[in-house]
Amino acid sequence: MIDRPPLERALEDAGLLPKFADACRASFSGQSGVDLMECLLQLAHPLFPQCGKDTHDTYRNIGRQEIVTLLARFSGIPFSPANSNKTTT
Repeated sequence: MIDRPPLERALEDAGLLPKFADACRASFSGQSGVDLMECLLQLAHPLFPQCGKDTHDTYRNIGRQEIVTLLARFSGIPFSPANSNKTTT
């Protein structure tokens, strides 16, 4: 069994995951939703973990990435390194 992120487990335990998934698909279905997702991916891209200045800041970054990952997954908008402002060396 795959261990799901805490937010996804919480939504599932509350019986809200299907409603959340439907809302994500509806919210991100148009061009404005695609634009919004691009902005979110630039702030907290799931493929580029960000270390913070301290432990608390790092955990906040992880939380942001978890939320953006869940939104991206249920929105149906694919994410890749290409839709990030991060650069690799």
